[in-house]
Amino acid sequence: MKKKLMVALAAVMAACALTACGNPLKSLPEVGSDNLVDLVDENEDKNQAAAAILKKIKKDDLAIGDVEEVTVYDRKDDEDGKEKSDVYVQITSESDMASYTTYYVFTMKYDSDSKDWEVKKYEADDDEDIEVEFTSGMDDEDILDDIINKEYSIYVEDEEGNYYYLYPTTDTVSDFTVSEPDITVDSSEHLLIDYDVTMTITSGMYFYSVEGTVEYSFWIDGGSEDLYFNYGDYSLVSREIDPEIGDTFSEEAMLTDFDSCEFAIGDKVVSSADFASYSFRDIYFGTDYAYDYIDYTLEVIDGVQLEYCAYLYYDYDGSSYSLDKYSCYNSYNYETTYTDDVLGTWSGAYIESYYNDDGKKIATIDLVIEDYSNNQGYIYGTATITEIESGETTEESFEGYYSSSGYLYISFDDTVYIYFDNQKHYEYLYSMYLYPQNDGSLEYEGSYESCTFTRQ
Repeated sequence: MKKKLMVALAAVMAACALTACGNPLKSLPEVGSDNLVDLVDENEDKNQAAAAILKKIKKDDLAIGDVEEVTVYDRKDDEDGKEKSDVYVQITSESDMASYTTYYVFTMKYDSDSKDWEVKKYEADDDEDIEVEFTSGMDDEDILDDIINKEYSIYVEDEEGNYYYLYPTTDTVSDFTVSEPDITVDSSEHLLIDYDVTMTITSGMYFYSVEGTVEYSFWIDGGSEDLYFNYGDYSLVSREIDPEIGDTFSEEAMLTDFDSCEFAIGDKVVSSADFASYSFRDIYFGTDYAYDYIDYTLEVIDGVQLEYCAYLYYDYDGSSYSLDKYSCYNSYNYETTYTDDVLGTWSGAYIESYYNDDGKKIATIDLVIEDYSNNQGYIYGTATITEIESGETTEESFEGYYSSSGYLYISFDDTVYIYFDNQKHYEYLYSMYLYPQNDGSLEYEGSYESCTFTRQ
């Protein structure tokens, strides 16, 4: 009986130790008004559980910046064992740039030997949203400086699908406005901060009204905060011509500029008055230059029109444009219009200059272009070649085509050998490239020989 009484007494004492007179749950911070920071500051021994939670927060960098307040907003105790509890903690902290409110669940375990609460594990409370207030913000001037200094160009596209690269500088940007930031939280250590931006960018003779978003990435790295500029996403609102500059690129002014460049096709200087037709492309504006192309056609042989392209380049000094003739050039545009008027006989003198410094006429050639092959570009015919010295005549069939760059190519069925002096030298000819000239002739130019054909 005495032994049973002692066991019962021990059980009562143990129960008493886990009740009001010794319940370890009583030493956990309570839900509601408790501020763990204040509890520890007042009496760390009395609030050992709160101290353990704060120590884990600081050790594992769970708070961004300085801890301002730590409160318990919920607790789930093990009422049976009295030695385990999930403590739901709200952490409020502040850095130089932002203030944060984050939520964690700390699983606490009571050590009956040391009579202390320990943090066994913790995890973020996924049922609560992280709250962030970006306290420092960014000045409009700072954002504009970032756009100018860190973004080489801004890409925008209009409703018709035309795209433009705009170059923001202190001289080209005006009407710059910025909205309050929109903050997206990826994690407790990563923020995306978006500013809505509107601005007008002057580029060449146009005012481009642009709106978009500039994004910053906000990181916590090794206890320090860094704000990274990301490239913006912009759209074009409007595109208006600057009336003070627009006259520089009027059709009349640019035709005058074309004439002043004295472009030459062969030996002839081309004037805009010679155009059979012409058209301008869309002018392109860079930071300190502009350029445009003019496509034009010339009738170089009766019924044969060649299309050329001229490139006009302008320097920009910040207020006006001036034509830079040195940077302008004329070229083929590789589009040619032909008609069957090329049919007929073409006669020319074959000049050899390899053995004769002054050039020597060694033969005459008559080309009879007989077929145009239904306007598909292919030609067929016969060549009659008469040597000057021997008087011998050779007839040879040929075929060929019009090339995309404007010349006529003919290839003889057999190689033609031309006797041209008493040293028994022979010239051989197996193909010819004939280029239309402005005077209506066709010109062949080989390595050591040439031939100019005129219509008969």
